[in-house]
Amino acid sequence: MVKPTEGATPPKTVLVVDDDPDIVQLVMRALRPEGLRLLSAADGESALEIALREGPDLILLDWLLPGRDGLEVCRALRASDDPTLRGAPVVLITAQTRPEQIAAGFAAGATDYLAKPLTPAYVRSRVRGWLLRAPGGGASAGRAD
Repeated sequence: MVKPTEGATPPKTVLVVDDDPDIVQLVMRALRPEGLRLLSAADGESALEIALREGPDLILLDWLLPGRDGLEVCRALRASDDPTLRGAPVVLITAQTRPEQIAAGFAAGATDYLAKPLTPAYVRSRVRGWLLRAPGGGASAGRAD
């Protein structure tokens, strides 16, 4: 077993929020090789609880969720007292792709938009990009070779 070196950068944390277990599984499988710490939630309340507790570096958030929907979750994150959480990239993963829906997502505080259906390669490449642009991104984001 290789022990982490003193001062090693911990892996980036990504929170995947979707009530469809197939989508969660697809995203988790796509991101597992990237060496990321992966968390998941199936509803808006759980997503907020996990985000507040874990402080993810990136949140992939479905729009249509049981309870609080993705836009409500996004607004709550942007209103957080925690500046790190408030500034974390929030990417809506959704089939809601009409121009007025996209505008509503950005108005709620979304960083970007990823339209369903998803492909693993596209998810991986976009997540790498978002983590590189995120505060504290740079060389430590993504795969730890």
